[in-house]
Amino acid sequence: MWQFAISSGLPHFYGKMGSYVVIVIYRSKDKNTTQGNLSELVGSHIGGKEECKMDHMDYQIREIRQGEYAILDEFLYEAIFIPKGVEAPPKSIIKKPELQVYVSDFGRKDDCCLVVEVGGEIVGAVWSRIMSDYGHVDDSVPSLAISLYPDFRGQGIGTVLMKEMLALIRKRGYKKVSLSVQKANYAYRLYLKAGFTVLNENEEEYIMICYL
Repeated sequence: MWQFAISSGLPHFYGKMGSYVVIVIYRSKDKNTTQGNLSELVGSHIGGKEECKMDHMDYQIREIRQGEYAILDEFLYEAIFIPKGVEAPPKSIIKKPELQVYVSDFGRKDDCCLVVEVGGEIVGAVWSRIMSDYGHVDDSVPSLAISLYPDFRGQGIGTVLMKEMLALIRKRGYKKVSLSVQKANYAYRLYLKAGFTVLNENEEEYIMICYL
């Protein structure tokens, strides 16, 4: 059975954040863009020691453009937490009403989204909106969702993307943001590091909140 772990918006990216990464960030002339480089790394982190090596990877984080809203369907699907050994659901599953709440008519006043590009291709997204989703707290708190394509998980990109998003939400005047995550999802520890705390829980998931 498939489980929907959505960060008060989406099932968060479930790639392992198991190693430390050297991240060099700099602001471009475009104030809405963050650029950087992920360089080779070796480190230990969650759940013991783990080695992670990677080539230099240049990336760019920016706000999504209106003509790109449709790509959120892809990242909504990628955000679905699929436990090990469980067959992935068909992509048509995102058409279910309980998932469409994350992306339907995106671009409303309170909607906010950042994407990350590598080599000119969008490989990840984080977005928030006021909605009645799995991580809903109240109508004044936006719910957040984040996901990356599989090949770009576990490399530190999600950490930088989350940091930029929290700063943007704070800049927009919100005092807190929420999300939901399956207890079996490695992303739970990423959220703790990002400043989220557990507000509530049930048998399968945590409702988390970050005070900005």
